[in-house]
Amino acid sequence: MMNIIAFIVLLNFIFPQKIDGYLLDKDSGNPISDVELIQVSNGEIITKSNLDGQFLIILNNDNDSIRFNHIAYKNTTLHSIDIKNKVYLEKDLLYADVVEITSSRKETRLSDSPTLTYVISEKDLESTAAIDFYQSLQMIIPNIMFSPDYHGTNLKIQGLDSEYILILVDGDRIAGNTVGNIDFSKFNVDQIQRIEVLKGNASTLYGSNAIGGVINIITKPASHKKNKISLNSKYGNYKTLNNAITYNAFINNISSKTNFLIKSSDGYKKETIDSLSLRKRKFKDYNLSQKFKYSKSDFMVELSGNYYRHDWYRFLISQPFEQPEQNDRKRYESFSIKLKEKNHLSSINGHYNFSYTYDQYKKYHVIDSDYNTDSDDVFVDWTKHSVEQISSLLYLFKDQFNLTLGLDLINEVGESNDIIIDNMLILESELGDLSSKTFNTYALFFQSQYTLSNDLNLFFGSRYTGHNQFENRLTSQLTTKYSIKNNHFRLNIGQGYRVPNIYELYYDWNHYDAFEVKGNSNLEPENSINVNLSYQKLEKDFNFMVLIQRNLIENMIAEKRDEIGDFYYENYSKTSVNSFETNLGFDFNNVNYEMSYNFTRVIDEIEYNRLPEISEHIINFNFSKIFKNNITILANLNYYSDKVITAPTSASQTYIPSYHQVNISFIKKDIKFLKDANFKVAINNLFDYTNYDDTTFQNPGRTFFIEVNYDYDFK
Repeated sequence: MMNIIAFIVLLNFIFPQKIDGYLLDKDSGNPISDVELIQVSNGEIITKSNLDGQFLIILNNDNDSIRFNHIAYKNTTLHSIDIKNKVYLEKDLLYADVVEITSSRKETRLSDSPTLTYVISEKDLESTAAIDFYQSLQMIIPNIMFSPDYHGTNLKIQGLDSEYILILVDGDRIAGNTVGNIDFSKFNVDQIQRIEVLKGNASTLYGSNAIGGVINIITKPASHKKNKISLNSKYGNYKTLNNAITYNAFINNISSKTNFLIKSSDGYKKETIDSLSLRKRKFKDYNLSQKFKYSKSDFMVELSGNYYRHDWYRFLISQPFEQPEQNDRKRYESFSIKLKEKNHLSSINGHYNFSYTYDQYKKYHVIDSDYNTDSDDVFVDWTKHSVEQISSLLYLFKDQFNLTLGLDLINEVGESNDIIIDNMLILESELGDLSSKTFNTYALFFQSQYTLSNDLNLFFGSRYTGHNQFENRLTSQLTTKYSIKNNHFRLNIGQGYRVPNIYELYYDWNHYDAFEVKGNSNLEPENSINVNLSYQKLEKDFNFMVLIQRNLIENMIAEKRDEIGDFYYENYSKTSVNSFETNLGFDFNNVNYEMSYNFTRVIDEIEYNRLPEISEHIINFNFSKIFKNNITILANLNYYSDKVITAPTSASQTYIPSYHQVNISFIKKDIKFLKDANFKVAINNLFDYTNYDDTTFQNPGRTFFIEVNYDYDFK
C-alpha cells in the first residue's frame, strides 16, 4: 500500500497538473485582471491574471486548493479539480471602487472608467430624508435641480435643461412627452439599485441629448438566491402615502420579481398676501412592474415590463369649476417592455449584449360632468410619445486592447390630437395641424481602450449617426487616463451634438388665448466641444475627486418671448458651461463624512454675459453615524448661493438670496420584536426655509415622514 502512495506522489512531481482558464465577473462576464492566485497549502502567490483575465498555474499536488484574491471581489477558494476553464467571481459591494456601466456601456469599475462618473448607491437613497425621486437626487447631488414650468417639471444639471441630459433606465432611452420633459414621478425609489450620473458630453456613446450628461437609473434585478417578500410603507405631511409590495421568487435558473406601488398625496397650496404661492397638486399613482430572468453560466436573458398611471387634481376655486377643460383632473399613463440578452463568447474572448425596448407615455384629457364621482369620467387621447430602441453591442478583449462595437436603432414618435366635444374645441393639439411626427435614427459606434503600460490607458471612440430629418454626422471622443496606485488622472476631449426635439420643431399650441408656443422647423442641430480634467482617489474608507470642465455649445436652441407674449425657438450662437467640482468622503471613528463643492457659470460667449437661473456656488455636506443596537443617524446640509430666475410666462426676473436646507433622518434596523424590519423617521427642511419667489425650490417648509420596511425570506 505504501508503495502505491509513493508511486502516486512521484507521478505528481513527474507529471504536474497544468490548469489554465479565465477569471470573469459573475454578473457582466468582463475579464478581471490582477487577481492573485494563492496556493492554500503554503500561502504563496502562484501567479496573477493578465489583462484578459487569463491565468496559468502548475500544481505538483492535485489535492491542493487555490484562493482567488482581488480587492474588488469576494475571496473565492476552489479545489484544484473544481477549477474549470472559466472561474466567476462575485463583486464585493462594500468596496468603494463600485461598478458602473454608463461611461462605457459595459460594467466597469469606477477606477477604470474613461469618464468620471458619480454613483448614488442603494444605501445613499435609503438614507436620505426624501420621500420621492426629486428630493433624493437634489439632496445627494448638489448641482441637480428640479423646477416646474408650463411644460412640466424641468431638470437642470450644471445649468443645462432637460433637453441636454439623457435619461436612461437600465441603459435604455425612455419616453417623456411631446414637450421634452420626463415624468420623474414614475420612478419608484425603493426599486432603484443605483443611479449613475455622468457629467459632461457623452454623445459618442449615446448620441443626441447627451451634451450635458447622462443619468442612468439602474433598477434592482430579480434575485436568483432568495424567495422573498418585501413590504414598504411611507407616510408624510399632506397625507402623502407610499405603499409597496415586492415578491421575489426563483426556481433553478429562473428568477422572478413583481412590484406593486400605490402613491398618493392631498398636495398643498400656500399663498402670501401678494398672491405668490407654493403648490403641489393632489395626485394618486399606481405602478406595477414585472421581471423574469433566466441565467446559466455564459448566458442570461431578461424580460421585463412596467405600467404606470398618474392622476392629478386641480385646485378647484368654485363648484363647478368654470374653465374650458371641463374637468377637475388629468391622467398620464405609461407602459414599457424590455428584452435583454447577454452571452459570454469564450471562443473570441468577448461577450455580446442585445436589448429591445419599447416605452410609451400618454396624456389623457378627462371629460367630467360630476366632480364628486369618477364613474362618469370619459378619457380622450390627447398626446402620446413613444421610443423604440434596438441595441446590439459586441465587446472584445485581447491582451492590451479592448474594443466595443455597437449599433443603435431608435424610432421616436410624437402624436397629439384636438379634443372636440359636442362640436366644441375643448383643447388644441400640441402639434397644431400635424397629428404625428416621427424621428428615425441609426448609429454605428465604437470605443477602444489601449493599455500602453500598467499606468497609462488611452480611450478613443467615434459614432456615425444617420437621421431621417437632419444630415448624418460623425462625433468622436478621446480620453487619456494615468493611474498610479489608487490615484487616477483623466483628460477628456469630446464632440457632442443635439438635434432639435419634436416640440422645438413643431410645437403649435394656444394656451386658451393667453399665449402661444410656436416651434421652428428651421432650427439647426447644436454642436459642442467638451474638455474636462479630473483627479480621483479611491480607497476602502476614503475617496476624493476634482473635476474641471468646459462645455462650449454652438447653435444653442433658446426659448424666447416676443413683444405680444408668445414663445418661440431659435438658435442662439455660442454658450459655454464652465464648472469646478470637488468631493471628499471618508470614515473616521465609525462616522462617515462626505463633502462636495460645485461652481458652475453659464456664459453667453458672444456678449460674454453671465446667464441667470442657477446658483453658481453649491455646497453639500452629509454625515452618518451607526450606533449600537443598529441605530443610524444621518444628516444632510445643502447650501445654495444667490441667483436670478426668469418667470417662464411673464419673463420677469427675480433675485433670490442665498439659502441653506438641512435634512435629518433616524433609522433603526432589525427591530427587537420584528427582526427583519427597518424603521425610519425623517425631517425634511429642518429649519423651515421657504421662499415663494423661488420656483426652483418647491418646498412648503418643514415636513416629516415615517417609513417601515419588512423583508420575509421563505426557507
